[in-house]
Amino acid sequence: MLTNNKFYLTFFCLLTALTVQAISLTTIRSGSWYDPAIWDKGVIPTKWDKATIALGTNVTVFGAYTDCDSLTINGFLDVGATNLTIGGRDLQIDVRAVRNTECIINGRLRINGDWSHQFKVYGNVKFNTGSIFEMSAGAMMIDGCAFTEALSVPANKPLLDVTGATTFSSTGGVITMFNPHYHATGITIKGAKIFYNVSFGNNITLANFACRNTSDFILSDTDKPIFNIVRVAYLPHPSRQNKVIFNNVTITSNLEMTYGVVTGAGRLKIGGNLLIGADGKIEMDVECNGTWQQNIGTYLSNTSALIKGNVYVNNPDRVSLGMDLEIQNGTLQLVKGKFDLNEKTLTLNRAPIGGSATSYVLSIHWAQKAGLLFIKNLTGNTIFPVGTSNSYVPVALKGTGDFSVAVKPLLDNNPLGINVQWIINRVKGTFPADIQVQWNAQNEGSSFKNLRPNCQLKRFENNNWIVVGGYGAVSQPNGLIFTKTILNVTSFSTFTLQSTLAAHLIGNEVEKSSPSDELRENPLEFVNPTYNTPAKRNISVFPNPISSESFLNLLLNIDNQEDTQIMIFNINQQLVYQNRFYSKEDLKIPVANLLNGLYSIQILNGGQLFYQKFVKSALN
Repeated sequence: MLTNNKFYLTFFCLLTALTVQAISLTTIRSGSWYDPAIWDKGVIPTKWDKATIALGTNVTVFGAYTDCDSLTINGFLDVGATNLTIGGRDLQIDVRAVRNTECIINGRLRINGDWSHQFKVYGNVKFNTGSIFEMSAGAMMIDGCAFTEALSVPANKPLLDVTGATTFSSTGGVITMFNPHYHATGITIKGAKIFYNVSFGNNITLANFACRNTSDFILSDTDKPIFNIVRVAYLPHPSRQNKVIFNNVTITSNLEMTYGVVTGAGRLKIGGNLLIGADGKIEMDVECNGTWQQNIGTYLSNTSALIKGNVYVNNPDRVSLGMDLEIQNGTLQLVKGKFDLNEKTLTLNRAPIGGSATSYVLSIHWAQKAGLLFIKNLTGNTIFPVGTSNSYVPVALKGTGDFSVAVKPLLDNNPLGINVQWIINRVKGTFPADIQVQWNAQNEGSSFKNLRPNCQLKRFENNNWIVVGGYGAVSQPNGLIFTKTILNVTSFSTFTLQSTLAAHLIGNEVEKSSPSDELRENPLEFVNPTYNTPAKRNISVFPNPISSESFLNLLLNIDNQEDTQIMIFNINQQLVYQNRFYSKEDLKIPVANLLNGLYSIQILNGGQLFYQKFVKSALN
């Protein structure tokens, strides 16, 4: 027992001796931190000492590692290629550490070292009225946790307080703040400040920011600091939810999240990429407002993300989705520019807002990558504002349940149809739904515009295009924009629009030939379906009827040297053959695989359409 008491007495004396070593040093003239002559007691500060940069003196720190217990800057401290640590001792055995270590700036602090050098503070940093901070390179690290609450930054002191700074300019380097213990607030900022690159740790609160571009920094009379890059990259806490609170904050470049929650009031505006890790969550409204392509993408190989607020697309270029995303409590709001889904799925629990020819969901973009817009809990008329890289072709669904929509362009333009298809699927629900599709004149084939009033909506099933809902009328709500509505659709797959060629145009043919047994010698003459003239061209099809032959001969007696498109339709108006030729020579068309029955040939040449019929028969 006596031995133990002797040990504790010896340890106490040692701590007392260490405490006695601590001195307060003040600069008496300008110079290098390592010059003993600039300090009032003629010694260089050590990790046990409190240092003060006196008003009117300039101190430069270069070339070596140094530290001190606490630092007050009344003059000018220039930190370059060095590691300067404030409060860098072991806080657990230093009895003086019951008070918090502070770095107080009344004058000017400049950090301009390279990336490997840091200005470290184990405590808190406070910029008082009239102070100046300039950072162009290097790093400032502020660590507020000393393993116990008693020795850490207390709740009433933020890790970084720059409210009083006249100028706070971080145009390069990195500011890292982490471990405000328990309920410390983290950071307090008012006035115009510039933050170039900031990393946050646990429970950081940022209050009432509205940031701007660097060129607007002259508007210093408002609370508008600037964040360039923000990283939320701390480890998860086992017993509480770590949060970073942004209230009306703008980040001019990237927000990168590894763990924790970003939340707050107002709208978080991001000018660069939003990168979300597997343990990162966003529980507020987010606006993508850059001027070049922005990415909402993966961080550390994440595959999906959840945003609980609204997502605003406000980028004249586009916002590109790099992982599956669900917008849970809010919805997608299209303000400006396209939202490119790439090959990912966007899930909404509420109908999107907006959608126009300049701002829509890009389901398939220039590289032909498919994306899916999935909307849950439809209860009425819901618009899916989808389109291709150059065309806005939305779908409106009136029904109940969960639906997904994608749209893709057709690479081979069908003159008698449109160049897009809608992939519509019901994921949940059983009742019929009304479908309205929208397209514009640039989506139409060269002959479709003349056939538009009686076009049909068709659905692909079992390798065939099936007419859906008869001849629903075409509406023209605005300019060259058209819509077609089909009621009570019960089956869903891929849809498109085609003309009613077999039923409509062939019935308008003017036949001036002999009976069918003479067809092989006397060609038919047809009225141009555009009804511009009774223009005539010789088109010979033989043999007709055709039975065992493998090829149907087509003779085009034309003067026009333009390319010729040929399509064959069966009696059910299904396209069974399509090809393009660039000469007027005799053509051979393979028909051996065609079933017996009546067929029509459409011939498009020089902007004119002509038709011929032939019969595939089992008889010789």
